[in-house]
Amino acid sequence: MILLLDTTAKRYGVLPSRLLKEGDTLDIHVVNTATAWEQYQSQVASAKAQGKPEPAPHIPEDKLKGMVESVRRANVNKKST
Repeated sequence: MILLLDTTAKRYGVLPSRLLKEGDTLDIHVVNTATAWEQYQSQVASAKAQGKPEPAPHIPEDKLKGMVESVRRANVNKKST
C-alpha cells in the first residue's frame, strides 16, 4: 500500500500526505491502469528490439472470471426489471 501511495503521489506531483487527504479510489485505478499500460508498452518495445513477436496483454484468469460474472449478473438484473 505504501508503494502504491508513493507511485500515485509521484505521478500527480503531490506529497503523500496531501494525496491521503484529497485522493480517492479513482486515483488508484488510474495509476494502476497507467502503470500496467506503461509496462506492456515497454514489453512490446523490448520484444520488437529483440525481433520477437509482440506479447499479448495479460489479464489474470480470476479477474476475467470476475468480469464475466459481473456481466452475467447485470444481464440477469436487467431481464428481471
